[in-house]
Amino acid sequence: MVIQLQYKLRSEAQWHCKNLSVIEYFDLEEGEVPEVDSVPHNMHAEEYLDHSREEVEHTLLQVADETGSERLEVKETFWSAGENRIIEVLRTSGNDVLHNELIIQTIRSNPAMGEEIETVRFNREKLCNTLNFHSIDYI
Repeated sequence: MVIQLQYKLRSEAQWHCKNLSVIEYFDLEEGEVPEVDSVPHNMHAEEYLDHSREEVEHTLLQVADETGSERLEVKETFWSAGENRIIEVLRTSGNDVLHNELIIQTIRSNPAMGEEIETVRFNREKLCNTLNFHSIDYI
């Protein structure tokens, strides 16, 4: 299995690359055989970096099986000091698209409730985005 994390810091023009092992990336049960969509240790790629979220501008995580036919690609773009992000998820098997999703997540201050996290998820189907989920949570 190949797990590659590319990332770009706000302060630098060039992209960096970090290869992750199956043990570093996946949260596997004892004896579990890793698959492209196995559960990762962390929810977001930037959590595997030695940089704060505020420093990171873009991440591109690519996970592929040994043959390269089963693939997962997750792109994240951050703004507002890392408080907001757009996440693009693409899961393929050969030429078939199994999952294609766009997620927009924003965090803003709410004087009455603390910090407010708004998440909007879209399924990307046939050249258009279809709303799948919308929530506002408070932390």
